[in-house]
Amino acid sequence: MDELVILLLLVTTAGCAVVVARGILTFVFRVMTHPPFISIQWRLVTFVVALFWFWYLAPTVAAHLR
Repeated sequence: MDELVILLLLVTTAGCAVVVARGILTFVFRVMTHPPFISIQWRLVTFVVALFWFWYLAPTVAAHLR
């Protein structure tokens, strides 16, 4: 019984992750192809994401892997 619950939870979680990822990608592609009233500075977005990765995520992952 426990294996069935775990399998059901895994499938449900994976399905939700796919739906959310598709929604985010659809939103990003729509914003990139049909710009809204304000323009998004994609270089700034890329810089902020890279900064977040190198400042927070990379040291956290490295500390976790030690």
